Amino acid sequence: MKHHIILIILIFALFSCQSDIETIDLGYDYYITKPGYYLIYTVDSICFDDFYNTSDTTNFLLKELMESTFVDNEGRMAFRIERWHKYSDTLPWKLKNVWYCVKTNQRVERVEENTRFIKLIFPIKNFYRWDGNALNNLGYQEYKYQNAHHPLQILNFYFDSTVKVLQDSFVNLKYVRYKYEIYAKNVGLVKKVFVDLENKDNLSGEIKKGVKYEWKLIEYGTQ
Repeated sequence: MKHHIILIILIFALFSCQSDIETIDLGYDYYITKPGYYLIYTVDSICFDDFYNTSDTTNFLLKELMESTFVDNEGRMAFRIERWHKYSDTLPWKLKNVWYCVKTNQRVERVEENTRFIKLIFPIKNFYRWDGNALNNLGYQEYKYQNAHHPLQILNFYFDSTVKVLQDSFVNLKYVRYKYEIYAKNVGLVKKVFVDLENKDNLSGEIKKGVKYEWKLIEYGTQ
């Protein structure tokens, strides 16, 4: 009788553990890979030119469309990303370039301008770190998660669960480099900030050269 009781307890524990494993959210829904899925952003950028002593501000709309699938050279399912842009709502979209991505059980890879980055790793958990440049020759660059699964409002959208991927953070009196992306569950990338500036001197903080830009999501869906 005692052996039967122990066996029942072991079976119950086994099914309980299996149930817990099945309910673990690894964060796959933070990056959507589905043909026809699109995201549209407002993009605001400023370029500082020390040669001409000017700053140039640009505003435009950017659309990323998961256009189709194909099999990459490693035999994996990959997604062709068509990137369209326009400078006004009243103008037609123009094809800017084509990138692609691969999503596996371990990570999300994006090939941008022929350079492959590891954008996300799974599971998504605060302070997890990895080398975002591990698959290219740009040198080690630590990415890490912050504010995992936190709610966030961006423009008119309220997202129940988001995560920030800090890609670079270096600030002193001469240089400012600050780069991050924010992803929302069941949506994908909702905000991107890129700052790479050099100041004229160590005291005034006046910008000598560099660039900064910001993407913000304004629309998403399936076409």
